[in-house]
Amino acid sequence: QLVQDTATELGLGDNIVQWKGEVTPIQVADYMRAADCFVLFSNYENAPVVLSECLAVGLPIITSRVGFVPQVITDEIGRIVEPLSEQQLTLTMSWMIDNAHTFNQERIRQHGHAYSYEAVGKHLCKIYQLSTSSSHS
Repeated sequence: QLVQDTATELGLGDNIVQWKGEVTPIQVADYMRAADCFVLFSNYENAPVVLSECLAVGLPIITSRVGFVPQVITDEIGRIVEPLSEQQLTLTMSWMIDNAHTFNQERIRQHGHAYSYEAVGKHLCKIYQLSTSSSHS
């Protein structure tokens, strides 16, 4: 409730910020497809699954330079800001409002294929095969 109260105090009404509560995974995907951008402003992450989900639907991303994120997010997919830099986040979000339409959703989705179940599974199989073959030598 504190976050909702703060949003109201800042003048962020229902036309700007909407509180959906608990929704199904299908509804989440629908919301992502309808969005202009996804923001994950975090001080620490490893490899957040939600970024792969954004890639799968072609959604541009703004996120923090933490963990595995810099290896995934390129300028073609979104923008990376420094952790704790609220000023940089604000500037990047303002920039994205004017530029989200310039991102190619199909290119973002193609980039996301590298993180699909099939692609990750194939990569893990190769690792296991290399590990197994080298242990028998």
